[in-house]
Amino acid sequence: MKALTAFDLSIPDSAVRVSERRIAGLAAGFSLVLSLLAAVTDDVLNSDGMWYVYTAQVFVEEGSSAALAKFDWPFLPVLIGLLHVGTGLSYVASSYLLNAVLLAALSTGFVLLYREIGGPRVWVAAAVILLSPFLNEYRNYVIRDFGFWCFGVWAILFFVRYCRRHRSWQDALGWQLCVLAAVAFRIEGVSLAVLLPLYCCFLPRQRFSAWLRANIVFLAGILGAIALVMLDIVPLTYLRRFEYLQSFLSWSVLSGDFTGKMVVVSHHLQGIPSISDTPAFLIGGALGIFVRQTVGGLGLLGLPLAAGLWQRRLRLAEWSVLSWAMFAAAVPVVMFALRDLFLSGRYPGLLVLLLSLPAARMLDEYLPRLDWMWKKYPLRLGVIVVALSVWTVDSVMVTRHYKLFLREAGEWAEAHVPPAARLYANDDTLYFYYGRGYTREAQYADNPVLAAKPVTDAYDWLLLHVHRQDAESFQTKLAARPELRLETRFENPKGDAVYALHVEPAAAGN
Repeated sequence: MKALTAFDLSIPDSAVRVSERRIAGLAAGFSLVLSLLAAVTDDVLNSDGMWYVYTAQVFVEEGSSAALAKFDWPFLPVLIGLLHVGTGLSYVASSYLLNAVLLAALSTGFVLLYREIGGPRVWVAAAVILLSPFLNEYRNYVIRDFGFWCFGVWAILFFVRYCRRHRSWQDALGWQLCVLAAVAFRIEGVSLAVLLPLYCCFLPRQRFSAWLRANIVFLAGILGAIALVMLDIVPLTYLRRFEYLQSFLSWSVLSGDFTGKMVVVSHHLQGIPSISDTPAFLIGGALGIFVRQTVGGLGLLGLPLAAGLWQRRLRLAEWSVLSWAMFAAAVPVVMFALRDLFLSGRYPGLLVLLLSLPAARMLDEYLPRLDWMWKKYPLRLGVIVVALSVWTVDSVMVTRHYKLFLREAGEWAEAHVPPAARLYANDDTLYFYYGRGYTREAQYADNPVLAAKPVTDAYDWLLLHVHRQDAESFQTKLAARPELRLETRFENPKGDAVYALHVEPAAAGN
């Protein structure tokens, strides 16, 4: 069987037809609808989202310096704050709207990139990106990753065009501006900025000039930053915020962290003959985490991708720009796995999206077989299509009713507790929905009711999140504290509850 050549840069360039642009636009429109469904069915903002929304509020009320003090990479919170000021929407609504727009732009960029690398039916790419369980799982979240994925895909799209279309200045600027926007959302974008232009070394001619043109904005920015520092316009301490780059770009930092972990593991392996294999054990474990999260993100799309590789219909090992982009996207993820021996499910997101392109290409190849199945088994195929549609809507409409009681308790406190009251809460979600900020530092261990000392001098109100396994002991303690009056209680189906307690000094003295 002849291998697919969809990822060859030798494919003749052709303009995207109007119908294909309409499909890309429809993908963006359907993505907006799915994001709206996700937003209206969401009960409680995710923890990272609360932090970004709170930082956005700090930016609007106190300025950029205060926002930087709260969060070192506040580009998303700043955009949320600007959108809040410009539209009048609440901070939460502004964050959902911004993420919806980013996901819509990501869907369009994915479809156009699929067409750019030679995908014959762009509606297949539109279906893949809209049905993606990976994206839909996080669609109701407020996270920086959406901006990183969106501008990462668009940056790769412009870079593919740059390498194919005689290395035009327009595509070179588009690539650099998009990758800078990706870096503004997540620092991992630096890997694309540094590694992707190295592909110019594999071009047939004008390699150095192609690399120089692909980096002209970056080089100008570096020279400009040096000039600003030398002229004392920008203090050097401000640029030190970029020291975070060393956490995954510096070999010395990475090796130091790795050595520390190796010492800890070796300590627990004392007396075992395989103690010398500790480095291989750690590296293998980190790579295993990386592979598991990446394959898990692909989900069912891993099947056509594996089939294409097994049948040698796809040759991703060739020096194609898409394969090189996958490598650039994988490097920081592997570095994070080696550094932390942990990966969040969304960390390999850009790599998952890039791998979804050849998976979509293989689905495109199997369409004639689906036509045969449709003629022979129309009912079965129809059931599969309906099931996929229901699965997509169900995966988007994710609800977290088990956390809704936290939001209800915080909003109740906002309506009933005076603003000047001294309120204590042992869950940051309660503070967030009460309107008193967010710190991302859980305080479950500190419970004034379980403490021996009285709380009448410190607080006027208590909002206490009590887990179901502690409910009985908590109620026993509460019964012995006459100065605490239970105003109301919010509970979820699992038995977790929030107790709203009013501190009464008079009762304490009796």
